[in-house]
Amino acid sequence: MANEAGSFSEIPPERRLPFETIREPIDTLLSAMALNLEREWPERWAGLTGARPYFQGTVQLADFTYQSVRFLCADKPENPARKLEFAISVPPLARTILDSVFTVIFLLEDFPVRWNWLRIRQACWLLVRTVA
Repeated sequence: MANEAGSFSEIPPERRLPFETIREPIDTLLSAMALNLEREWPERWAGLTGARPYFQGTVQLADFTYQSVRFLCADKPENPARKLEFAISVPPLARTILDSVFTVIFLLEDFPVRWNWLRIRQACWLLVRTVA
């Protein structure tokens, strides 16, 4: 049987990043963003139909995806259902988070114009989908 390549135990302790040092700031970041979206939506964007739920959903998706990555990559607590092979699904999950970040950055560069553009694009896609 071949040895497992890249085992965590092979990494020297001085080169390891203890997750405890960054866990709390990362965990609170997404929940704080969700609360801010709920409480402090800018008044100038109040007329942009569907924008607030879109951003809330995007933040929630990023949070759930991050929690999934965290579960798949955790080594504590030990869980027999968590297999090392599951970590191969992490890059696509990380890409999902990155896509959300880039979409938000794109929209916020000129939010009212790009939000309306996005809504028109979605409406056209739905129309094509129902006709086809």
